[in-house]
Amino acid sequence: MMDCGPTCLKMIAAYYGKNYNIDTLRRISGYGMHGVSMLALSKAARKIGFKAEGINISMESLSSIELPAIMHWTNNHFVVLLEVKKNKYKIANPEAGIIEYTEEDLLRSWAQGDGQSGYILLLQPDEESKEIEEQPLKKLDWSFVTKYLRFRKMDITVVFIALLLVMVINFTFPFVAQNLIDNGVTDKNLSFVTLLLLAQGMLIISRTVIDFVRSRIMLKVTSYLNFQIVSDFWIKLTSLPLNFFEKHRTGDILQRINDSNQVQRFFTETTFSTIFSLLNFCVYAVILITYSVELFGIFLIGSALYFLWITYFLKYRREINHKYFTLASLDNTTKIQMVQGIKDIKLNNAERERRWEWENLQVAIFNLNLRSLNINQLQQAGASLILQIQGLFLSYLVARYVIDGKLTLGAMLSIQYILAQLTGPITQWIGMIQTLQDTKISIERLNEVQHVQEEKSDKVEYCKYLPADRSIIIKDLSFSYPDIDEEVVLKNIDLEIPENKVTAIIGSSGSGKTSLIKMLQKVYSNYKGEMYVGRDEKVPFNKIEPSYWRSKSASISSDSFIFNGTILDNLTIGSGDIDYDRVYESCKIANIHDFIESLPRKYYTVIGDNGMSFSQGQRQRLLIARAVYRKSDYLFLDEATSALDSQNEYEIMQNLRSNAANKTVVISTHRLSTIQHADQIIVLENGEIIEQGTHDYLMELRGRYFRLANEQFIHS
Repeated sequence: MMDCGPTCLKMIAAYYGKNYNIDTLRRISGYGMHGVSMLALSKAARKIGFKAEGINISMESLSSIELPAIMHWTNNHFVVLLEVKKNKYKIANPEAGIIEYTEEDLLRSWAQGDGQSGYILLLQPDEESKEIEEQPLKKLDWSFVTKYLRFRKMDITVVFIALLLVMVINFTFPFVAQNLIDNGVTDKNLSFVTLLLLAQGMLIISRTVIDFVRSRIMLKVTSYLNFQIVSDFWIKLTSLPLNFFEKHRTGDILQRINDSNQVQRFFTETTFSTIFSLLNFCVYAVILITYSVELFGIFLIGSALYFLWITYFLKYRREINHKYFTLASLDNTTKIQMVQGIKDIKLNNAERERRWEWENLQVAIFNLNLRSLNINQLQQAGASLILQIQGLFLSYLVARYVIDGKLTLGAMLSIQYILAQLTGPITQWIGMIQTLQDTKISIERLNEVQHVQEEKSDKVEYCKYLPADRSIIIKDLSFSYPDIDEEVVLKNIDLEIPENKVTAIIGSSGSGKTSLIKMLQKVYSNYKGEMYVGRDEKVPFNKIEPSYWRSKSASISSDSFIFNGTILDNLTIGSGDIDYDRVYESCKIANIHDFIESLPRKYYTVIGDNGMSFSQGQRQRLLIARAVYRKSDYLFLDEATSALDSQNEYEIMQNLRSNAANKTVVISTHRLSTIQHADQIIVLENGEIIEQGTHDYLMELRGRYFRLANEQFIHS
């Protein structure tokens, strides 16, 4: 969804003959869930051999710059400006393809502030600045889909045999119709007519039975293919590192599941029907040629004109569809804002202004619908006219051949049937071309996930044990998010997290608390320095198998997820057999047992999607109970009590301290009242440890912790 920046860079690189795969461009441009900035794109462009300059430029000056260039589009998107010609602007939009805009349309999507100028990134080749070498062009990999078809070879063979039998049956129909007229009706031979009709009836029944069997087999093949593709996709998805999901939106991942459905439909419905129509076309074309080469030639000319006419309008339809999508999105956004913001609209006397905004959108939508109607009518009228003129001309020729004695009346009826059978595949092939294009895009997206490095590397020999002493030792650790600015988030961290103790990490926003917790959760592994478990027997942290480490640890963050189901389901997720005594004890520690017991169905109460029927504080207590329920050696809490009132927070922390004798607890928080009794407190500032010790020691030190404590206690 947020891939437009790297994609624009890839397009311009390809324009200058440079090939870089999209994963490389994402990495060097700092691609994430919120996309990239123009500054990030400019720095990435320099790394692949371009001079880059971001400027604000007026509409009149666009014709004087060197193209192609990247434009900042609708405040949250990037496109490539390809050409400026006579107030027409050709745009390559990663979301919609190459579209030509008028000046008015361009200003609506590109202009900022004053409405007459916008931001653009100018790019020129500069080999001296290149840091990253070009990469070989990847071919489209169909293998991960076609491998599934090999397991259904017998079913597919039966389907092909069924298609061939149906084709043979269809092959006989024109000749049956001809003989029915020429040898039955003309000779007034009723018994022959009856015999032919009975034969035709048997052929129709046979075709129906064959189609019935073929449909059932195709259902098996389709279901198997869809199940295997989606199942393997889930297997691959669950084997990816956690930071993959921080960079990709939920919509992106769901789109790839929809892509699997697109691929499955192409390889089953579209492919088989296209092959069948192609075989039918070849058969009936041969039959028509045996009747008259001239008729077949005229049919081909008319079909070619029809095909060209239909495809000519595809680019206009795509442009209109994209513009309609944009306007419809704006319309939905405007209506939602009007409904949700009605209080503020009325309080600020903005009713008329907002209504005019909506009305202007409706005018734009009406004009676009009118243009779409004009193009559809022109396309359909032209296509229908071509087919009807072709049909009339062929009917005239066939009738003339009958009158001249070159064809019989039966042959005339047979040819009319053949022409009808030949026209169908032409329209089907146009749809197949569009489907093939969509399927190629779907396979590219699925391949992107298939080629992502899994969390467990085959090159690393992992261990599945922890030493007797389970303290976590961190030495000279530094970490940067893989973005373009390469800002160091954690700097030279030296820290010992003693086993079976409570370690608290505090600091202002952006100090690195969450990043350090995520390192301990094995979300990120691209750090510099050392991390290991154990003082005497040192087990390197990056050699511990991720799934094993997570079996020994429990984590809660402010955005942890609650699943649709019962309270009990959520508490015992991933735990196998349920230990009810441990469930009750965990909920008592989290101070939520009494609340659950007050509910009509107690622990079997269904709490809805993501706990929507619970308050934020109740959700956090439930998540704490879930983490405590797990038999883990480590407990990581990242802002896990931010929504709790002070009384609940105090009681839960006291419960955790008294029940965590055999558990190493690491807490990240803003609220100092949460961690006053921690065994050690780590104060982070700008990614560095500036103070470390107990609450009493740090208060006596009268440093950063002392000031934070005073500020919070005064404001509370």
